[in-house]
Amino acid sequence: MYKVLDNFFPPHVFQHFIDMTIYNWKVLNDIIHKDLTDDFYTKECVTYIGGRFGKKFEIYRSAMHGLALNSRCMIHQDVNSTHTALLYINPNWKKPWNGGTFFGSDCDNYVQFRPNRMVLFATEGLDHIGSSFSAEAREFRFQAIWHLNEVK
Repeated sequence: MYKVLDNFFPPHVFQHFIDMTIYNWKVLNDIIHKDLTDDFYTKECVTYIGGRFGKKFEIYRSAMHGLALNSRCMIHQDVNSTHTALLYINPNWKKPWNGGTFFGSDCDNYVQFRPNRMVLFATEGLDHIGSSFSAEAREFRFQAIWHLNEVK
């Protein structure tokens, strides 16, 4: 269903993602969004993700999202890719704030938000949704997302 790796990127690389949350956002419905099109995201990160999970991937699309408190997320399935990789970013996020991801049509599997945690899942037929989070967070919930196609 999904695999989870903590402390995914080396500290200096993870810091780069933290720094990216500061600028160049576009508003898209209830979220802020930016496409990640630089070779760093589309090549270097994709190669690194594949290596950490023992797979080879090609990029379909990569982006970063910032969800505000009470954002209206809908349960969905990712299309046009065989896998999705999620990187939770906020470095000071606390477990009681929730903000992770539910998996399954009944949302019966949950992965807790944790800074520098990577979640990789096969997309076919897998419903998922970002969970709501506590107002105590007082910030957006940031994540980087890679839609990937496995190369056999």
